[in-house]
Amino acid sequence: MSVRRRGWATLTVGVSLALALTACTAGTDAPVEDPASETDDAFADLDPITITYADQGSETASNGVAFLAFADEVTRKTGGKVTFEYFWSASLATGPELLPAASSGLADMVPTPYVYQPQELPNANWTADLLSLPEKSLPFNQVVTNIAINDLLITNDVFVDEYAAQGLKPLAANAMTPYHILCREPVDTLADAAGKRIRAAGATWVAEAEAIGMVPTSLPTTEMYEGLQRGVIDCVSINLTGLLDWGLFEVAHHLVTAPMSGSSIPLLINLDTWDSLPPAVQEVFEEAAATWLRENIKTSLAQYADAFGAGGQGAVGTDLVLHAAPEIRKALAAHQAAARDALPGSAPSSIADPAAVIRQFEDAVARWEAKLADEAGIEPIDPDLGSDAYKTALAEAAADPKLATFLDEAAAYGFTAR
Repeated sequence: MSVRRRGWATLTVGVSLALALTACTAGTDAPVEDPASETDDAFADLDPITITYADQGSETASNGVAFLAFADEVTRKTGGKVTFEYFWSASLATGPELLPAASSGLADMVPTPYVYQPQELPNANWTADLLSLPEKSLPFNQVVTNIAINDLLITNDVFVDEYAAQGLKPLAANAMTPYHILCREPVDTLADAAGKRIRAAGATWVAEAEAIGMVPTSLPTTEMYEGLQRGVIDCVSINLTGLLDWGLFEVAHHLVTAPMSGSSIPLLINLDTWDSLPPAVQEVFEEAAATWLRENIKTSLAQYADAFGAGGQGAVGTDLVLHAAPEIRKALAAHQAAARDALPGSAPSSIADPAAVIRQFEDAVARWEAKLADEAGIEPIDPDLGSDAYKTALAEAAADPKLATFLDEAAAYGFTAR
């Protein structure tokens, strides 16, 4: 196994870079050049470049907000020479079509879950069961899992080479918060869950649904709303961004807080497009990738704060009831632990050293869970809180001001040599 570490000492988020530049010029009489003029000079002779971006979500979803920040940084740093054309809400390609769209060059850049392509991306799909390892309480999961899976997918040759075989390069990878179970009717026990038809996408979530007695059903994201509304399905499993983005709280009002596994969405760029970019532009893209990751984390946390804030009367509405469902939580945790234990023996033959891959992920998880707990003093949410108390706890955890000092460092982890 080979792990690629970025060698650019300057690759940090903006504040750190500014401090470094200041330090280099302190104590001298030499004039300090305007960074904006440096950028203009560096790209003055560059022909204009337009990058096509396609997304199954909207510009207000966490990936959308994050990519707009990425694009703004790239355009600014290249003096306006690199701009972007956007296709939101599956207007160019649906979720399962995004990877082939980027591979073929129909789109230059896409964010797409690897679970849509288990045959083409067996190595990446094998990691899905790893995502149940981090503490699932906010804000631990959103911060720690993002850091760990990003580090794994963009630095380890097992995954970098797999994407390259599809004509793609992963610039960064986010981790969506654990999938929630949203149902039309109350689900508090395994007996309540038994036989319920749940929309589940991907082998990990199909297996988890079956572990609690539900019946997994395949349904495109674009049909979830109508499926719940008409009773074609009883429940859906998807993260909060998806629940909000697709308006599902309008047609279902019972949210099981027992967490399913999360998922990951790498930000991909077509390799031919990448190779056509001058090295200076490539460096700007990779610098902006840390911004993409940071904004993904911030936006996802803000969605929880907005959704469950205002005393539990946030964007999810007052009709939503949260169900602690301890039986379901226990059954899911047992299934997830067994799935993780089975990973070394279930690795594709293309992963020569699965234990080393697992260890890389576990090391990042352990390091950052300790930082949040020991340095920031953040504690997990009590999973047995009542509905209103849990809503309040979610909103407060997502907006915890102690996180602010960690997000820049967290976003840079995995992008820099260490």
